[in-house]
Amino acid sequence: MFTCFRFDNAQRIDETGLGKRLNPVTCTEEELLGAIDSLLKNDQLANRMKKIGERIRSSQDKKKVADLIETKLSV
Repeated sequence: MFTCFRFDNAQRIDETGLGKRLNPVTCTEEELLGAIDSLLKNDQLANRMKKIGERIRSSQDKKKVADLIETKLSV
């Protein structure tokens, strides 16, 4: 069951253009290195990831979740 989640997550990453999905059983060294190289050279992806990182860092979601947990544990 856990394996299915990993493949589903890998598929979503590939579909959103945030990474590459490789088959861990059949992937060759050349395929892996090629995927890494293409991702590192992708300026558009780097810009997207930078914006995503900034949005996550500026989000108050972590505080909201921590406050919610504390509220639930205090009851």
